[in-house]
Amino acid sequence: MKLKIANVVLLAFIFNLLIPGCTASSDVDKNISSNSSMISTAMSTLKGVDFGKNVADEFVLCGENESTRLFFNPLTTVFYAENRKNGFKWYSNPPKSADDSFAAGIFRMEMASLFIVKYVDKLTSEISKFNTYTGSFTDSNFKAAKIDNGFIINFSFSEYKVSIPIKIYLDKENVVAQIITSDIKNDNPNLFIYSIGLLPYFGAGQQDETGYVFVPDGSGGIINFNNGKYSCESYSRPIYGLEPTEKLAINFLNTENESIKMPVFGIKRGDNAFLAIVSDSEELGSVTAYTNKQITSYSNSYAEFLLKGQMTYKMGIAGAPIYEKGKITTPIIGVKYSFLTEDDANYSGMARKYKDHLIKTQNFKEGKTKEAACFVSLYGGIVKTVSNLGVMQDKVLPLTTTKEAKLIIDEMKAEGIDSIVVNYNNWNNDELYNKMPTSSRISSSINDSSYNLKDLINNNDIRFYPSIKKTISFTNGQNPLSNYIDTVCDISGVPIRFKENSVSLGEGIGKPYYYLTFSKLDKHLSGLFLDFSKNGFKSIGISDVSNVLYNDYRYGIVKRPATK
Repeated sequence: MKLKIANVVLLAFIFNLLIPGCTASSDVDKNISSNSSMISTAMSTLKGVDFGKNVADEFVLCGENESTRLFFNPLTTVFYAENRKNGFKWYSNPPKSADDSFAAGIFRMEMASLFIVKYVDKLTSEISKFNTYTGSFTDSNFKAAKIDNGFIINFSFSEYKVSIPIKIYLDKENVVAQIITSDIKNDNPNLFIYSIGLLPYFGAGQQDETGYVFVPDGSGGIINFNNGKYSCESYSRPIYGLEPTEKLAINFLNTENESIKMPVFGIKRGDNAFLAIVSDSEELGSVTAYTNKQITSYSNSYAEFLLKGQMTYKMGIAGAPIYEKGKITTPIIGVKYSFLTEDDANYSGMARKYKDHLIKTQNFKEGKTKEAACFVSLYGGIVKTVSNLGVMQDKVLPLTTTKEAKLIIDEMKAEGIDSIVVNYNNWNNDELYNKMPTSSRISSSINDSSYNLKDLINNNDIRFYPSIKKTISFTNGQNPLSNYIDTVCDISGVPIRFKENSVSLGEGIGKPYYYLTFSKLDKHLSGLFLDFSKNGFKSIGISDVSNVLYNDYRYGIVKRPATK
């Protein structure tokens, strides 16, 4: 789907109650352990709909904080969050979804669901899906119970021999939706749970409303309601990029998709909006969005979590599916919804809300606005095979020595360019020879003694970043690292070889490269950065370690959350 890029991009803002048992406490911002304990306790007491004996078909107040009240209908499983400022209601499911004549049957059922499960039938290797409405609700095969400032519903899917609980509650500021994966029961040996899409139609936008869906595409983009692009492909991007160990060759050749660097999305409806923060296991999530009349009459957006991996192992022209063994290792999946009104009910308000979230939860600090800068990328050298007395050998040929870099900077300053940020590439001796950098040593062919690398580093007139492109990946093995025993493995236990792909040729080119196995990451990176520190580096530029997450199956199962 073609996106309209927001004018003020997201990156600019970022460098008691009626029923006994429901409480008015807003202090329920608990950790995973206490969350799991709370849910397990509630699960053990589920003996029917635990909202009183005479439950009517109406909404029950189950939680409130300073800004929001949470209501739940224990007979229909629908809930809504009411903004206390203006009374606006955000429904978990569109109230008139049953009347949507545009949506096909399966999508109309999904509109009435709290989550969608994709699974693999191991007997047929086909990926299918079921939802809480058709798989559980219509059979009255669910149970609900109250918890602090919210509720929990356990959906049982008899046809699939699976049960999955979902927890909805209010913390100090947000509506929180979570699934503790250890409470998922799967008694079907042939059913492989692949992913869960959480609250797919929460706050969906209607055709008669003005608004848009916000997605974190690149620096931020919006998908307007009723934009007429009904036949376009829906929006779906994995948070923090595609999983390298599961990429197909075609994925490397796609030049149109922007990578998601922030785990957020949002919806604006008239004078109201919400920002959704994928708060638990975002590394395994993806953001999906539809505009009106793509699959239903509504515009919607949600997070889908890939719980377990699978791959096809090729043997000649034949292929056999291989599935990740064992239990789901992801402890919890969840999304937080923050509600915005008035001047904050737009993408700028969403950006400010996420900025505040980072400051409160990730110890970010308010940055000072710096003057506009001129960003310069310089390249130290390249390796070329040359003849030395008839013997062919690899040699570093300088492109921009440290002295030449200083001359370039001086000439720019002479032309009146005062604020300069330099990204200095292809200088590290190990990296030039396609090895994983283990030290901060610069190639002697590039380091000019009259003005060397340390002189550039200590020059206070510029912001100088010696850059490393392959901090956790390498082409050639080196002691003590091996291409065979120190690299990432796929689900089948085979080391993965990657190749750079040529868009023009449509195939891999150059030597294969590898990612360092998870068990070696800490020791390697700690040693590398310690060496940089000891040698006086005040700052460095890093590439793959700040842009790549991956799963690793060499020694057990290590997923992207651990890599992050």
